[in-house]
Amino acid sequence: MALSNENSANKYTAEIEKLNTKISAEEQEIKLLYTQIGELYFKNMSDAPNDFVAAQVGELKNRNAKIFEFKAEIVRIETSKKCEKCGAIMKDDATFCGECGYNPNTVKAEPALKHEGPICPKCGKKQLADVMFCGYCGTNLTVAKQPEPAAPAAPAQLICPKCGKVQKPGAVFCGECGTNLNSVKKSEPAAASVNKPLTCPKCGKVQTKDAVFCGECGMKIIRDSIPVPPKTEQIIQRCPKCKRVKKDGEVFCPECGTRV
Repeated sequence: MALSNENSANKYTAEIEKLNTKISAEEQEIKLLYTQIGELYFKNMSDAPNDFVAAQVGELKNRNAKIFEFKAEIVRIETSKKCEKCGAIMKDDATFCGECGYNPNTVKAEPALKHEGPICPKCGKKQLADVMFCGYCGTNLTVAKQPEPAAPAAPAQLICPKCGKVQKPGAVFCGECGTNLNSVKKSEPAAASVNKPLTCPKCGKVQTKDAVFCGECGMKIIRDSIPVPPKTEQIIQRCPKCKRVKKDGEVFCPECGTRV
């Protein structure tokens, strides 16, 4: 019996909560209608309101005027002159900031540029340091410039070993003295250098070995250092048994008696 009464009480409570919710929803709708009625009345009757709402209409007009002033102040702040240092608002004709004393008309020093970097391989302009692309032509500066191919070596001049005259490429005989140019052994550059006649570096005339000045043009003769012929390697003989160095005239090794 007690359980039945408790269930009935819970049922009534749920019904009451539902009804209270519906009442609250209707009250919200009524407030919205009141607001709409007030707005319509204000728009249409604010110039000549009834005496019983005249005070409320006047208060609405005052508050709307304040909102307009506040919005105008926001626009003035957003467009007004501000201190570059502290951000305070300054008058348009002010020279110094009233908050921190900063003078915005002070000449600003130009920021120092970083030391110069590479030179653009395409346009040749100097660049700033730590840049990846040329600021003038857009060339990628990180791509290493490919080395230019080396120019082919000029062919060595063919000089007659007898008279010292320079010959044409491919000549077989000297055009001056008739010497066979193929008889010069290319495998013996040291000997050819030793036997090369002394010639004037200006006019090419052959000089005597002790000449100081050219007898033809007066040019001073510059001698190259005299090449030293290569030394002949000395063959060292050793005892085949004890490896002692053999001296001249020895027939038997004095250390082990082996015939050397």
